[in-house]
Amino acid sequence: MAEKISIPIYLKDRFEIQDPTLPEMASVGSECVVSFNYVNKGKSTLSNVEAKVEGDIPALQKVQNVGNIDPGTSGSIDVILTPDQPGIQKATILLSYENANEELVEKKFPIELNVEDMAPMTPDDSMGEIPDEEKSSPWGWVLGLIALLGAGAVIVFLKKRHKKKQQKEDHEDLDFDDEDLKE
Repeated sequence: MAEKISIPIYLKDRFEIQDPTLPEMASVGSECVVSFNYVNKGKSTLSNVEAKVEGDIPALQKVQNVGNIDPGTSGSIDVILTPDQPGIQKATILLSYENANEELVEKKFPIELNVEDMAPMTPDDSMGEIPDEEKSSPWGWVLGLIALLGAGAVIVFLKKRHKKKQQKEDHEDLDFDDEDLKE
């Protein structure tokens, strides 16, 4: 008599996520990117990968669905934050996915951003002055025009010379003696 025995197989989770890479500088109202580099060293696809921002820092997307990550794949998950207050801003980024055993895995990464206040722009501040243009002499335009006309005249001369030479060669080919016919 034959009996079927089933043994559940547990696949080890070999998905590695590095600590987040924070921006060097953050200022109020400007976007900053927090990146998580990852590599799936396992032999199975990870499903429903998601990044969620928890905290008071506004984000471009509070919940970002990354999708599935195939085995042997590496890359980065980028979360875009837009701080709205100066000072130390704290948030937690929660990365979750379903492993090969269909278990939900959650990894939390607390972050701190030192957000600087944007310096107010005054009308006296300039973002790089554009110097007044110096008045140019009309001689530059005149010399350029003369050079252009001279080049055009040379081209016309060369074309006429080539045409005359071509006509002369064609005429010599058609001009044959009656003696050539007698032979």
